[in-house]
This record gives sequence, structure tokens and C-alpha cells, in this order.
Amino acid sequence: MTGTITVPRCGVSAPTDWNLDANFFAAQLFEPTLEIRIQHGGDLIEFADGVVLRISNYGAVTLGVALPVADATVLPDPTVVPDPAVLVVDAAPYLNRMCADVTPLLVSVTGTVTFNSMYSAADPRIAGSFSIDFVDPVYPGATAHLTGEFNFLFRRGQPAEHFS
Repeated sequence: MTGTITVPRCGVSAPTDWNLDANFFAAQLFEPTLEIRIQHGGDLIEFADGVVLRISNYGAVTLGVALPVADATVLPDPTVVPDPAVLVVDAAPYLNRMCADVTPLLVSVTGTVTFNSMYSAADPRIAGSFSIDFVDPVYPGATAHLTGEFNFLFRRGQPAEHFS
């Protein structure tokens, strides 16, 4: 995952080339939402840099079709109940290693995510690519444009912690 970032509160006041060098890929499935985490290293999210992609109603994904990313700066009407059958893709980077003293709030405003493989019994991979623009709605001037690819095996199984 590469791109440019500007986060003045974190000491990056001009667009700077950035390479995550992602080597940790994870996915959590909360029917019908799939959350994909792409980051460098296997640290807790609180100590790492990465990006989270969230796909609601992931079963409606058409492989090879670029899906628009939701503009997270536009707040939904609180009087309208969201339709769970609608496919929504959103994303947010986290820069908790790079910006250890502050937590920038970068949210997606435009972009696309394309899936080439979406976990099935025949193909247990989750693979695709993205190109997304982000802004900080609270602190003007913080922006990012990130592009990347992901391709990893997904295995459904027992949770890491048993709840009874």
C-alpha cells in the first residue's frame, strides 16, 4: 500500500510519499459485514499503521467490478433505518505508530475497491485492489491518497477467545 499523506498534527505538513510495506492481512466476518485489516506487522491496531476496509452486505459483491467508496464525511439521516441489503464500502487508515502522540481521524471521501476473489468454498482467498482519498473532517489540511492490493487466504473457524 503506497500513496501520499499530509497530517500536520503529526509533523507531516506537506504531502509526503508513504509506503506501508503491508505484511499483515486479516478479515473478520460479522454477517453480513466483512472487515479487512491491512497493516505492517502483527501488532495491536493501537500500535500499528494500516487501513481498514469495511464491506456491508459483502455477499452482493460482484468480482471484477469497481465499487465506489462511501463518503464518510456525509452523515446519514438518523431517522432512516439503513437497508442491510445495500452494499456499502468504506475505509479508514490508522496511523498509530507514525503518529504516536496524536490520533488523526482520516475518513474516506472518494475512491474505489475492486475484488478479484471473495472467500468461497472453491476459493478461500480474499483478493483485490483499492484507490481511496481520505480527509480529516475535524482538522483541515490532513489528507491521504492511498492505493494498494491485497491477496490472502481467509479461514473461517473458532474465535480466538471462547465466550460461553
